[in-house]
Amino acid sequence: MRKKVYLKTAEVVTKPMTQVLELETDFVQVYTDKLLQLDVSKTALQLLLYMGSLMDLNNKVRFTVDAKVGFSDQVKVSTRSVTYTVAELVASEAVVRVNRGVYIVNPLYVWKGKAENRFKAVSLYDSYIKKPL
Repeated sequence: MRKKVYLKTAEVVTKPMTQVLELETDFVQVYTDKLLQLDVSKTALQLLLYMGSLMDLNNKVRFTVDAKVGFSDQVKVSTRSVTYTVAELVASEAVVRVNRGVYIVNPLYVWKGKAENRFKAVSLYDSYIKKPL
């Protein structure tokens, strides 16, 4: 009988497999130790995680009006509060605004993509932090 090890977990499967496991490839890494150091409101933390779910593999988020309304409906706050919360995240450097409605989420807090690309994302994020709008 064959043994299979999945995802370097050292978990050994000894019974025959009758179905194929499908892995979720759309995931976000959240660095909780860093998030706990972030001095922002509960709503800001929720928004940061929400933005993490919307971001592409470069940590960029197109935070459209629909996204604002979706978040405000989800957490039961006004869209004006969402606007203030985005400003709170920008002030805390958890996100940086790169264009109107486009933000980059700080990869030290939330990351999407391959581990080897994270350093490049941190460098890109830092370059936007240093640029005045």
